[in-house]
Amino acid sequence: MEEITSLPNSLREQIASAQNLLAKSQQAEQSGNTELALIRAEQGMKIIANIACASPELAAVLLGAQIGHSGIQIEETHHEDSYEVIEQKFWGIHIGTFVYPTHKTIRTFRNVKLI
Repeated sequence: MEEITSLPNSLREQIASAQNLLAKSQQAEQSGNTELALIRAEQGMKIIANIACASPELAAVLLGAQIGHSGIQIEETHHEDSYEVIEQKFWGIHIGTFVYPTHKTIRTFRNVKLI
């Protein structure tokens, strides 16, 4: 099996397009336009996903490089469902019990960069 020394032109164009979009995303983020930055980054990642269909190894390298450069934000969501039991008493005599469901959601964000 021979080693691949060059990439097809179509793949080079896709890589260049993804890099261009990610660079524009960084510029938009630096200028304070986070919405545009997210849109451009998503477009670039869609191109990388298309590359992954043709060459998973190359897509992994590109994605690793991007994560190492700009980092990622990890969101952890923890849901906790519990019940609150309230007993009603009248002059010490138990007259009823009410059960209320309570839902608690904890969201934690962490920024991670690969070095």
